[in-house]
Amino acid sequence: MQSWWWFGGSLVGLFILLAIPYLGAVFCVVLSLAWGVIGYAIGDWLISNAAGWVIGILAVISGLAVHFSGRQWMKDLD
Repeated sequence: MQSWWWFGGSLVGLFILLAIPYLGAVFCVVLSLAWGVIGYAIGDWLISNAAGWVIGILAVISGLAVHFSGRQWMKDLD
C-alpha cells in the first residue's frame, strides 16, 4: 500500500516539475545526463571503454531529444 503512495506522489511531483518551465528544463537535462551515464556503464561493461563513450553520448543526445519533445507536447496540450 505504501508503494502506491510513493508512486502517486512522485507522479504529481514530476507533473509539477514539468509544468514550471525553468525547473522542467533543468530536470530534462538531469534525466538525459543520467541516461548518458547508464549508456556509458552498459557500453563499458559489455564491449569496451570507447564503446561506452559512444553509447553514453548517443544516450544523452537521444534523451535530450525525447525529453524536450515531451515538454513541447505538454505545451501543445495547453
